[in-house]
Amino acid sequence: ADWPVSVRSASHDPAETAVLVVGHDGVVHWFDTATGEQRETPFMDLGENGLDIVDYGVMSEQGLNDLILDPGFDENGLFYVVYNGVRPDGTGELIDERVVCFGTNADHTEADLTVWAEVLELPQPARGHNGGQLQFGPDGYLYLSTGDGGGTGTGEPGGNSGGDDHGPIGNGQNLQTLLGKLLRIDVH
Repeated sequence: ADWPVSVRSASHDPAETAVLVVGHDGVVHWFDTATGEQRETPFMDLGENGLDIVDYGVMSEQGLNDLILDPGFDENGLFYVVYNGVRPDGTGELIDERVVCFGTNADHTEADLTVWAEVLELPQPARGHNGGQLQFGPDGYLYLSTGDGGGTGTGEPGGNSGGDDHGPIGNGQNLQTLLGKLLRIDVH
């Protein structure tokens, strides 16, 4: 994977030996840890069939940021991703970052990008600090950590700018934005 950001089990079965290696480039590779083999066909490719819905940009803080299997994945084949890019509906509409639920094929070994539902749009004011990690809690809610939207205050590279570009308290402290937060989402 290009810029791997996460490694997830390929199912919830405790005996599962396959893992999904999530790359910022929008490709999720399937790798069997027992045999050391990587399947030629990835589990998911957000650029598949010309769809090209991931916006990898020029920074490592954009692209596909994470993937998590639904708690009922072994039965329903649903999983969630957070990425920068466009809706998978072919309109080409860019909403900086989004959480989308996708389906899979019948045996849950490959994503089906035609089966999807949007969970959350997250407009980002800058190309940096766009990351996010997904986890399901024991309460069944999807937890999402969000970046603060980037910026260094004065625009000087390397920090030491005395703040950020998002107001006097920044997005992490501003309760009027979803940026720089830990969100709890009832996806069902």
